[in-house]
Parts: sequence; C-alpha cells; structure tokens
Amino acid sequence: MSAPIDPAGIWYHGSPLELSELRTGSTVTQWRALAEAFSHKPTCLGYETYGDGGSIIHNGTAPGWLYVVDEPVALDADVYPHPRTTMDENAEFLTRRPLKLRRVAGLPKPGWRIRPARPEDAPQLFLLNQRFNGPSLTTVEAVARSLGENSQETAFLGEAEGQPAGFLCVQALRSFCYERPTAQVTELFVREEFRRQGLALEMLRFREAYCRDAWGAEEFSLLTGKDNLPAQSLYRKAGYTPEDELLFAKSIQEVSP
Repeated sequence: MSAPIDPAGIWYHGSPLELSELRTGSTVTQWRALAEAFSHKPTCLGYETYGDGGSIIHNGTAPGWLYVVDEPVALDADVYPHPRTTMDENAEFLTRRPLKLRRVAGLPKPGWRIRPARPEDAPQLFLLNQRFNGPSLTTVEAVARSLGENSQETAFLGEAEGQPAGFLCVQALRSFCYERPTAQVTELFVREEFRRQGLALEMLRFREAYCRDAWGAEEFSLLTGKDNLPAQSLYRKAGYTPEDELLFAKSIQEVSP
C-alpha cells in the first residue's frame, strides 16, 4: 500500500530529545500519530491501517516531544521516501538537509497524562491536597473557584493508570522591571504509590514547555526546604541549581481588641 502524500502538508517528527533543528538523515512523516509513537523511542512498532483511522501498537516508554518542520519542504529535494522502511510506502521519509523544527506538544510516558487542571477537577485536587498539606486548608468550592478565576496561577494534574496521581502549581511572577514573567513552582505533589517513576520530573518538564509557550517565560524558579534532600535531588536532575539567597517571611494575624 502507498500512503497518500500532500506536497503542501505538515511534516512531523517525534523524539525524546529537545530539538530546534533536524539533522540530515532523520525521519519525518505526515502521519502525526506515527511521529507521536516514535517520540517514545520504541524498539517495536506496528499498525494495521495507515492514517488517522488506524491504531499504532508499540513498546516505547520514554516521554517525548512532537515537532513540526518549520520551513517549506520540497519532495525529493528536501525529503525522500525511506529506502529501507518496513512500513507502507511513503509512511516515513528521510531528510536530505537540516530542517528547522517547532515544538507543538509534550508527550508524557504512555499511560500518563499531564494537563492544565479545570474547575471540574476540584474534587480530585482537593483530595490530593489533603494528602499533601493536610486537612481543612481549603474547600472543594474554593479550589474550583481558584481554578476558574485565578489568572496568576496555573495548576497541572498528573494522571497515571487512569487515576489522579499528582499535581503541580505554578505562579506567573510579573513586574514592570522585566519584560518577561518568571514561572515559579509553588506546589508539587505525587502520591506515594506513583513516586520514583519519573512523574514529578515529567510534570516539571511539561510545566516548563507550557509556560514558555503560553507566557513567554524564560526563567523558572522554585522554593524547597533546605533539609528536603529528595526534592533537591529531583530539582537538580531537572536542571535547577541553588542560588545564594535568603527567604524572609512574615505572618500578619488580626489581633482582637
């Protein structure tokens, strides 16, 4: 079978790496789902029917990125059919020269889902927050209201095996002193049974891509306890480095006359 090709169509590339340019000899395809599957770095992949109506089965487990080629592509001159493909003709192509890429989506590990939280997620987030911060700090109604009205904060819900597994909150710190906002993580929690699987790292990764694309943020920060060594290890693994600053805090409570 020969897959249909649109000379003016979109070309996709999937990879577990963060890229801005695709090197010569890399694979591209016009089947988005195939590129998404390749982003998880499978060693075995198969499908029955080419195209949006066909399902892809693979054994990839890595989180990945979906890209589109961000410049004009000419058939034969810039890309050509993979000469040793085991798929349908025209399912995958190779590049003849370096091509600019634009990231369009972060793709969590198969079985995971990370997305911005919505007001209807309030009951799940309320229960997760009780595990994290303890009871009686807020209500389901207050969580739903914040998710719908608080434009300064975005919360992300992490799901694993179809269950709510954790959450992350990020604040946009804006000032007239700086052209772009700083994105600061204020809360990060993963349920005990889903820890040490990479979900927290993946939520940080997803949050960075979201804030960069949605807010134009280029600086990312967070706070953690000086004795919280597991959290410090996670943040270093995510590429964060400690800075020589002090946090001062003050609580103002109403005093009864």
